[in-house]
Amino acid sequence: MAEGSNNQLLPLQIASAVHGPTSLREDIADEIADHLACRTEEEPCEDPATAQAAAIRAFGDPYRTARELRAIHLGDLIMFQRIMVAALVVIVAGMATTAYFSWSAARRSSEQAAEMNERLVSLMEQQLAPEPAEEEPPLPMVRLKIYCGIAPSDEPARGHTVHLTHEGQEPVKPGTYQTDATGWVTTEPLKTGRYVLTSSPPDLNPGTSDTTAGTRWYFSLKPEDGKSKEVHITVGSRCVHQLTIDIPEALSWDREAMNSARIRFIDNVTRMSYRSEVYPVQLFESNRIPGLLPGPAKAELLLPNLVKRWSNGDEEPVNTPNTWYNLGEVEIPAENGPVTAKLELAPKEQITGIIYDGSRDKPVANTRITLEFELGSKKEPRASGPRRTPTSSISYYLIGTEVLRTDDEGRFTALRMRSVSPGGRPPSPPHVGMSISWHTPDGKALSLYWPPASPPVKSFKIATGGTFYDIDMSTLAAMRLKFTGVDNLSALGKRIIAAPSVSWEARIHTTSGDRVECPFWQTKIDLSEQQEFDALLFPGECTVAVRLFLAEQDERVPEFEQHRDYYQRYEVPTFPGEIAEITIAVDENEGWKLEKSEWHKRGEHVTPNATAGNRSEAASSPPPGS
Repeated sequence: MAEGSNNQLLPLQIASAVHGPTSLREDIADEIADHLACRTEEEPCEDPATAQAAAIRAFGDPYRTARELRAIHLGDLIMFQRIMVAALVVIVAGMATTAYFSWSAARRSSEQAAEMNERLVSLMEQQLAPEPAEEEPPLPMVRLKIYCGIAPSDEPARGHTVHLTHEGQEPVKPGTYQTDATGWVTTEPLKTGRYVLTSSPPDLNPGTSDTTAGTRWYFSLKPEDGKSKEVHITVGSRCVHQLTIDIPEALSWDREAMNSARIRFIDNVTRMSYRSEVYPVQLFESNRIPGLLPGPAKAELLLPNLVKRWSNGDEEPVNTPNTWYNLGEVEIPAENGPVTAKLELAPKEQITGIIYDGSRDKPVANTRITLEFELGSKKEPRASGPRRTPTSSISYYLIGTEVLRTDDEGRFTALRMRSVSPGGRPPSPPHVGMSISWHTPDGKALSLYWPPASPPVKSFKIATGGTFYDIDMSTLAAMRLKFTGVDNLSALGKRIIAAPSVSWEARIHTTSGDRVECPFWQTKIDLSEQQEFDALLFPGECTVAVRLFLAEQDERVPEFEQHRDYYQRYEVPTFPGEIAEITIAVDENEGWKLEKSEWHKRGEHVTPNATAGNRSEAASSPPPGS
C-alpha cells in the first residue's frame, strides 16, 4: 500500500516542481518515474522503501534531472523561435530595401520622362517657329486717283461710294471712299496687284433695289505705274429711257394677269460686270427706266407669279437667280431714247393646245387658263410665324404660274418655264398642272385642276420639241355630294369636330381597253357653310371616300365625350355630260365604318388626322368610373 502510494506521488511531485507547459511537465515526470521504477526493481533489497531510496541515490536527484530535461526541451523551442524571428526580420528588411529601390527607380524614371518631354516641347517649338524671313525690298506703292462721271455729259458724281478690294491672296484691308464735289477719289498708297472697284449712288435704296447694283471695275496696279495712277469711270447716267419689251404675238399671256414683271441690265464686257437696279416693268406697256449706263448690255427678265409654296399652304414671292430669262443684248443710247428688249420663244419651249366642247367647231374661246409649273423643291427650317415653329422643318415648292387666254378658235400658246434646283439637284423637266373655269352639265360654275397627262387632256410631243394639248371638255363628268342630317346631330348628342374629308380617285378604260388610273385628290367641306358640293371628274369608275369626325356624348359620363372617326366608301360610275349624285347621311350609323374612337374631356379641342385611319373598329377604353 505504501509502495504504491509512493510510486503514484512521485510523478506528481516531479511535475509540480517543473515549470512549463502541462504536457511537457507530465512527459518529463512520467519518463523519470519509469526510470526509477526500473532501477527499484533491479535493487536486491526486499524492502521497497529501501530499494526506492537506493534507486534514487543511483539515479540522482529526480527534480534536478527534470529541470535539466525541461531546459533541453525549451532550449530547442526557444532556438526555433529565435531562428523564426531572425528570418522574419531578414524578410522585412529585404522587402523594405526592395520598396526603397523601386521608389528610387520610379522617381528617376519620372524625372527622366519630364526631362524628355521638356526637350520634345522645345524641339517642336523650334520646328514650328517661323524662320526669320529674308528681308525683301519693299514693294512699290501706288496712289490711285479715280474720277467718277455721270453720263451723258460726264459731270462729276458727287457723294458716290467707292469700295476697293484686293483680288490676290496678299492681305490688304479693303477701303471705302466717297467722291468729293469734283467727282474725284484719292486713296492712300496701295500695294501693287489686281483690284476690284465697285460704286453705288448715294440714293441707292437696298430695300427696293438690287443690292449688287452699280458699276464694277477690275484693274491692276503695277510698279511701272509710278507713284500714282488715274482711272476715269462712268458710274451713272441721268438719261431716261423708254423701255419696251417685245412679247411674241404667239404667246397667249393674259394681259391683265401677266403684265407686271421685273427687269435688270448686265454687262460683263465693256464696263466690267455692270449690273443695274431691278426695275418693275409692265410687259405690255412702255416703261420709263432712269439711270442706265450707255452702251451694250444684256437684259434679263423675271416673270411674275413666281412663289414659294410651303407644304402648309403659305406662299411668298421669290427672286431665284436661275429663273431670270435672257432677253439678249440691247443697245442703250447715250441720250434719252427708246430701248427694246425682245423675248424669244424657242419652239422647244412652247406649250400649245386647243380646248373645245365636243368638237373643234365648238371652241372654248376667250377663256382664261392657268398653267402651274413646279420648278423645284427644298426642305428648310420653319421660320417664325403664326403657322410655323422654329424647331421643325418644312418643305416648299417653287411654283411658276402663267395665266393664258384662248383665242377665238380655243387655241393657246405658253412658254415652258425652266426647272431650277434650289436643293442642289440637277434640273429636271418641270411638272405642269392646268386649271380652267368650267361648269357642271346643269350650268353650275366650277374650276377644274388636273395634270395634263390625264383626261380630258390628250398630250402630244411635236417634232419641234414642244408639247401640244388636245382638250375636250365635253368628256368631263360631274358629281354632286349631298350631306343630310347635319341639323339633327345636336339632338342626338353629337357634333362635328372637323370638316369632313372627301377624296376622289377615277379609273377609266381607253378605247384600246387599257385601264388608266387617274390622279387622286382630296378636299375638305365645311358643312356649316355648304351641305351640297359639286366636283368635275373624269368619266369612268370613280371611288369616293368620305371621312366624318364627330364628338358623341354619353349620359353615363357627362364630363367626357367620345371623338370618333367614321369612314364610308362609294363606288360610283360617272359618264360624260352627266351628274352622279351621292347622298351622305351624317346622322345615321348605317354604312359608316368606325375607324378610331378616343375619350376626351367635353369641349376639349383635338385636331383629328384627316388622312389616317387604323382600319379597326376597336374603341379605346372609357374613362374610369364610366
